[in-house]
Amino acid sequence: MQAPAIVRTPQYIYVRHDKYHRLIRYTRGVHLSYDLFQEIFETLDEQARSYFYFHNNPAHAITVGSYLNGHASFAAALYHFFEQRGILVNAIKDGEDFYIHITA
Repeated sequence: MQAPAIVRTPQYIYVRHDKYHRLIRYTRGVHLSYDLFQEIFETLDEQARSYFYFHNNPAHAITVGSYLNGHASFAAALYHFFEQRGILVNAIKDGEDFYIHITA
């Protein structure tokens, strides 16, 4: 298993935020396979899941190709998931906003 790539984009990636009723723009993201995303998502506690759904509409299916809003709780879960496997992903815990792109 490899650490996920933290991607910097020269152009903005826009991700819909239904609670704020606007698009959020990012220049940094993390690309995760659908299966890996599901594994990490399963580690979120109830409060972190609620916060995730605050940022990402639970009515929208998460599929390959989806772009999601990242947040501190998911960043922490991602960090700890990889840390338990001996892989450090320090860049994700720096507090900078990020998007999540679900890949195949």
